[in-house]
Amino acid sequence: KNQRMTLGICVMLSGLWMAEASATQAPAGPCQTDLDCSLNGHCNHDGSCSCSAPWTDNTRGAVVEPCSVFMVEPHPDNYIPAYGGGPTRTSTAWMKQNPTSWGGNILFDKVDGKFHLYASAMANGVGLSGWGHDSEIDHAVADDPMAQFVKQDTALMPEAHNAAPIRSPNGTYMIFHIGGGGLHVSDGPDGPWRPVKFFGCNNPAPAFHPNGTAFVVCHNGGYSMYSTDDVWSGDWTHVTSLDFPPSWGGGANNPNATFLRNEDPYLYFDASGGFHVLGHRYDYRDGYPVNPNQTMPVLVSGHAYSRDGLDWRFNSAQQPFDPIVTFTNGTVQQFSTFERPHLVFGGPNGTTPTHLVSAVQPYWLDPQTGNACDGCDARVGSAHSCVVCKTSKGIDYTFTLVLKLGSSGSGIPAE
Repeated sequence: KNQRMTLGICVMLSGLWMAEASATQAPAGPCQTDLDCSLNGHCNHDGSCSCSAPWTDNTRGAVVEPCSVFMVEPHPDNYIPAYGGGPTRTSTAWMKQNPTSWGGNILFDKVDGKFHLYASAMANGVGLSGWGHDSEIDHAVADDPMAQFVKQDTALMPEAHNAAPIRSPNGTYMIFHIGGGGLHVSDGPDGPWRPVKFFGCNNPAPAFHPNGTAFVVCHNGGYSMYSTDDVWSGDWTHVTSLDFPPSWGGGANNPNATFLRNEDPYLYFDASGGFHVLGHRYDYRDGYPVNPNQTMPVLVSGHAYSRDGLDWRFNSAQQPFDPIVTFTNGTVQQFSTFERPHLVFGGPNGTTPTHLVSAVQPYWLDPQTGNACDGCDARVGSAHSCVVCKTSKGIDYTFTLVLKLGSSGSGIPAE
């Protein structure tokens, strides 16, 4: 593993180097191909979609977008967040805490049989408002993705943020991130971590195609995708930039473009090599006082998909998951935001999403006024915008949350 590895695999389609990807709204009505099932299911001869776990049809919105919403298992009543707050945290309620964490992802190691979480965490006891100078990437371990992870070490010292860990085809552990070089690798889950040449990619979302080609989506003003056949060289080629539809804030002269934003892409491939991007979508108008044009439930997520990486479709009728957690006992907890989506995979071929890992802000109702997101900072369209509760000083205590996704015929649609 210490040797430099060249994947040596060409990009699969001759037309892949186009500069702009086309955007298409997900279709309504009977399916004709699996694309009409959001690439999350199979189109049957009768025009219906059979969704693959953990996807199901949307239950809200003016049109049906088959297989566009996650099914989520009821959350354990005694759940303690994966990372954030240490031994003092005993629930998912908002509280002042140390450390504050901001998402990451979980990798399973077959050698030790443990799940390894690499999470962005704030050093020196500060809240998330200090992410630009106090963020490190902590390494924590648990026996199950739904357990509370225990810190083992600090993988990367400040400044390193927005951890995106992944295994390369040869088994190397890789952490893509912002700050401090952008990419570090190790032969094992415990380090040591050594830098690898990378480029200026904001909020990198790496993934390896089933054919071995490495891709990364960056949030550089929009979602731009790059690829390489040699991740060790540092030479990446621009593939395409996703063209958001109006429902995602895109399009010329869109009056909602000021309010509707997208960040935090997460790229992954399905078993057939289809491209998928989960992302943090948000609406600055979500907040207090209530804006009659705001998105409800609070907008936090989106799903885009493509057969070839060029022709992209976007689900818009209902987001794949909302910032609402339903517990086994029936109680419901609303969060002001879910961000930094990542997936843990399992199943027979290791390609079935089994858990959703998110960075969350549990602050919701102001303790004095009882108003949602009251006390959070202002953004255009809202005097107290929910999306910035996470960095509003005094309440900027966040943690990393894991949701178990439903299998076929079980679970509940994401609320």
